[in-house]
This record gives sequence, C-alpha cells and structure tokens, in this order.
Amino acid sequence: MTMPPGNAASPWHAGERTVHDRVDERALADRIHISADVPAVAAEFLAQQTIVYVSALVGTDVWVTSLTGEPGFAHVTGPREITVTAQRPRATPWPAH
Repeated sequence: MTMPPGNAASPWHAGERTVHDRVDERALADRIHISADVPAVAAEFLAQQTIVYVSALVGTDVWVTSLTGEPGFAHVTGPREITVTAQRPRATPWPAH
C-alpha cells in the first residue's frame, strides 16, 4: 500500500480517518498493520481453502465471482503474488491466458 504524502506514519487517507474519529476507533485503527506482502499465516490459510472470491473493476462496473477447487488450488507463489488454478468463468472481463 502506498502511504499518503506527508503522512508516512499512517496508511489511512483523510476520509478513513474521519470515520475512525466518528466511531471513536482511531486507536484501534492505529494498531492495524497493513502490508502489500502476504503474511505466512495468511498463506497457510489460503492453501487450505476450497473457494476464493475474485473481483475486478471494469470501467465503473465491479465484477466478482467465486472460484472453487481442492485445497491448494489457490496458493501464495511470491511475497505479493497469489496463484489460483481453476476453471475460468465463462462470463469474465479477464482475458484467457
């Protein structure tokens, strides 16, 4: 995640901070660690799943679908990369590879 300019101590943008303050949860939000890297515990969890949800923003439309498979069909292949081995849905905005 890219940190906002002038505020390297927080990953939250001004609108998110406003919400934190309105619900009196700024301290809780400050304890949340956000990283682009997939933590080991998340990689272990993902490898056990039989369903994942994927989404894309196509123009102004949001597209989402579920993909299923045996445990391990979705797995971490790099610090910031997840590979999903599943059948491509028929109606998808993503190109076939």
